[in-house]
Amino acid sequence: MNSKEPKMKDSPGKRGKSEKKEKKKESSLHKHLSPKKMAKKELKEQKRYEEEESFQLASLSITSSGIECARSLCETPETWRMYPLEELDMKMLTAPQIDHARLMCESVPELYTLKKKMVPKYLSKTQFWNIYFTSMKHQTRSLQLQLSEPHELRNDRSYRLTRRPTLSNLIQRAESESFFKEVLEGKEMNQEEFYGEVCKGIPESLRGKIWLHLSGASKISPEQVKKGYTDSLSRVFIGDPNAESFEISTELLRNFVSPDFSYSCHHLTERGKKDANRLMWVTAKEHNGLEDNSNPYLADLICFLLHFLDQYESFFVLENRIRKDEEFVSVIRYDVVHYPVALLELLREQNEKLYRHIETLKISRKVFEGWFKRAFASYLPYQTSLRIFSCFMVKGFTVLFEVALAVLKISSTELLSMKTYEKFVQKLEDSMKEFHDATRLLQVAKEGNLKHEELVKALNEARRSTFPDFGAFLSTKPMLNESQMCDIWSFLPPSYQVQNPILLYSTAKNGTSFNTMLKKVEHKSPTLLVVKTDGDEIFGAFLTVPLEKMNEYRGSGEMFLFSISPKLRVFKWSRSNNLFVNVSNEIRIGGGSGVGLYIDNDLELGYSEACPTFQNDPLLSNRKRDFNIKTLEVYGID
Repeated sequence: MNSKEPKMKDSPGKRGKSEKKEKKKESSLHKHLSPKKMAKKELKEQKRYEEEESFQLASLSITSSGIECARSLCETPETWRMYPLEELDMKMLTAPQIDHARLMCESVPELYTLKKKMVPKYLSKTQFWNIYFTSMKHQTRSLQLQLSEPHELRNDRSYRLTRRPTLSNLIQRAESESFFKEVLEGKEMNQEEFYGEVCKGIPESLRGKIWLHLSGASKISPEQVKKGYTDSLSRVFIGDPNAESFEISTELLRNFVSPDFSYSCHHLTERGKKDANRLMWVTAKEHNGLEDNSNPYLADLICFLLHFLDQYESFFVLENRIRKDEEFVSVIRYDVVHYPVALLELLREQNEKLYRHIETLKISRKVFEGWFKRAFASYLPYQTSLRIFSCFMVKGFTVLFEVALAVLKISSTELLSMKTYEKFVQKLEDSMKEFHDATRLLQVAKEGNLKHEELVKALNEARRSTFPDFGAFLSTKPMLNESQMCDIWSFLPPSYQVQNPILLYSTAKNGTSFNTMLKKVEHKSPTLLVVKTDGDEIFGAFLTVPLEKMNEYRGSGEMFLFSISPKLRVFKWSRSNNLFVNVSNEIRIGGGSGVGLYIDNDLELGYSEACPTFQNDPLLSNRKRDFNIKTLEVYGID
């Protein structure tokens, strides 16, 4: 029987210095690669990732019981010499099996000696190891579960990774399976207990169902879940009967998806990638576009969802998160640059020694920025990232900070020994690739006991550190306080965020005269128009053209409507039309079938409606149309 000989691989620690040099070289490159070179790089990264997963799996399979079994087999060499080869189900060894074979030879020298005697005199190398794994299969079920399956399809959208659970994990998951089945059956659980079980891991067979349950799908029928996506498809593709399979090219998504995003780590099939592209496109069109201030890790979350949910269910979970989770919506691309600053401020309180080491080596904040832009996808082993996503579904983006602090805590001893910038960054990257034990990582994250209020405070301080000094502006006593100014400033285009606000007009100081207002703001652009009602609600608009009388609608896609009090809401341009702002004897912002914000000629009355331009809800919290103006102000950005 002639079979191709499997080539034994060295462990990651023995694969030579050249690989480390190559990884270091790659991590330091910041060049714009051609699509062809980028594809080659992604394939190389994918291969390296799978090799690391394979070796980690093999390491987990070298147990005391397995070693005992191997020694027992070595005591009876006739097992190999007398084995009926015609009955042997010959298979090419998987990568984890090849790594296991080498590691077991190191752990059991008798096995290595036996192999030298048998190969190639009596058996080929492939025959020898097939006999070994067949024999071990009957003696230890856990080894078979761990190593026998190669990289395989989970469904038509994604691949299941090569790494298999250890026997202890299988026992633990069997216990947790009954817990989560009770949750799906409607049993009420203590929130802390539920989150603790999620941290331990949701069984793969129930993971998608729990994600749907957390999004409220248990309260509606599967038909209603599907209808939400089909209705959106109909709106976006204008009734195209083939919308559910319509292909959106990656090129079309370039303006909607963060440039940091890549499919390379997500293990999706071609079908899965097409579904993901379509979901990104529909979400972009239904929610004012995924450009500019969009949530940067939304694309990665879509990929996570598609491993366990179809496109209809994935869209349902996304819609639930976007429409009901204000914090999720408030995570915007330009604001994420403040997250590493907040992270290090939190680190200083927990581990000042490591914080000062990072400061001494002048580690760039960008080293940590990608963690938040990608929700750890491509930074941690993929199974670990999926576990973190389950926790995110329960606790929101606070989990990302908890995990980031846990990574630094677990790696702190090694990181403190690194004496240069390059070695520190390389050690951090290498350490993160070894975080296969998601249970331990999430337990350390949970034990950090990060309070949501602490995180919000750190983030606000981080934002303020890059915003202009509002002191001079606040001394003019505008209606907005510093915290409210920071909230709105976060949504301005980056080029305006570094500029200073100035109070141009206020009805409280300058009187309620439409002409006076136009004169005070003449030639000023951009501006913020802010209204406070007699019910003390505050809302307004960011305008990129001067407030002056005009015969037509003017403006640009950077404009948006917002509400500050009683809660922060922002409505960006929907691309439905270009009816941004029109000034005649009154002010109209947003148009079509409704006016987003209307101000009358006396600056005393107004109304707000849903309008196609910004796809906004009425700005009043009670969704009423009309309001009385208590104060109206216009701020310039200089």
